[in-house]
Parts: sequence; structure tokens; C-alpha cells
Amino acid sequence: CVLVAVLETARILAVTLSPITPGLSAKIYQQLGLGEGSLQGRVGWSDTAWGALQAGHITAEPVPVFSRIDDTVPFATEPAPVADAAAAAAAGGRGKKSPPGEGKKKKEEAAKAAAAAAKLAAAG
Repeated sequence: CVLVAVLETARILAVTLSPITPGLSAKIYQQLGLGEGSLQGRVGWSDTAWGALQAGHITAEPVPVFSRIDDTVPFATEPAPVADAAAAAAAGGRGKKSPPGEGKKKKEEAAKAAAAAAKLAAAG
């Protein structure tokens, strides 16, 4: 009974999405064992009525309707540059461009400060 409800929901979603994704909807209908041409032509809200699938309905051999995501393609792991620009704008740097080399100077100063702190920690 629960499986029939799940399959009926999938059927209704296929009908509802058929104007937007006709290929996907046709694949879902094939999986449900309702035939290839069932969604051809005009579908209406009456096609979404509950009860088209009955207990004991036989479905087609299961085949994925979506392809697997390619795991070999790396995902982005660093924040987008827009986030850095938004942080700078929030800090008060709206529309101002730093003079050339200023970012490098700040990095060098931070590195020197870190080195000095490490030296003090080692000595103490």
C-alpha cells in the first residue's frame, strides 16, 4: 500500500512536470509501466487524479532516470572571489581600490608579526 502511494506520487509528478521536462516525464512513465506514449499530446489536471495505479500494478524493470554525477570532476573548495569583495565592502572599502602592492605589504607585515610572535614564544 505504501509502495503504491509512492509510485502514484511519482506518476503525478511526471504528469505535472511533463510540460517542462517531457523527456524525464516519459522515462518515469516507462519505469511505472504506463507506456511510452501515455504523456504524448495534451495532459491536463484531470491526469493528476489519485488512483491511476492500483495495488498489484506491474512496473517495468528499474533503470535510473538520472545519470550519476561524475565523481572524477573536482568540486570547488575555495570561496568565490565575490565573498571576499563583499567582506571588503562590509569593512568599509566600498568602491575603493587599493593602491598596487598594498595587499602584498599587508601580507608581509602579517608574516613578520607571526615570525616575531613565534620567536618570543620559543624564547619564553
